[in-house]
Amino acid sequence: MARGQTHKATLRAALNDTVRQQIITFNPAAHVKIDPVRKPKALVWTDERVARWQQTGEKPSPVMVWTPEQTGAFLDFVAADRLYSHVAPDRLPRPATGRSRKQSHGTPAM
Repeated sequence: MARGQTHKATLRAALNDTVRQQIITFNPAAHVKIDPVRKPKALVWTDERVARWQQTGEKPSPVMVWTPEQTGAFLDFVAADRLYSHVAPDRLPRPATGRSRKQSHGTPAM
């Protein structure tokens, strides 16, 4: 259930209790309509989208996904950063199993 619908259901339940207790005579939340929220579609950063973004500064979608090559280039770029060792090595696949170190210890990796 979407967040807005969850909030509405909680509010309706609480107000239904007050109607049953005769504190109020009707449930105003019963007449509330909540428009569905459309989640933005994730798009991959293709070469064409990157070029257009560099020209205009506008992202094609609020949610953009890197290709494996772009992710690798980013990790190579930040490899010299002092904070890199605190984040990336635990998320990289282990050659023998294909699982990250965090996953191999029972904790899901992000």
